[in-house]
Amino acid sequence: MLANSIMLSSFNRAAVQVPIDADAYEDKLNSLINGSNFVKTVQADVKVDMENSFGR
Repeated sequence: MLANSIMLSSFNRAAVQVPIDADAYEDKLNSLINGSNFVKTVQADVKVDMENSFGR
């Protein structure tokens, strides 16, 4: 709850009361998500070799 309060305060550039309004926090996150232009790239063909990971 404290971390979410800090984030909401930062997003709104204003002090918030603890406990925060969960609906207001969710609304703010959704508005940030909807306004984002970030595109996550995914590599589907990744081979993981753990053979030498543990120094055997």
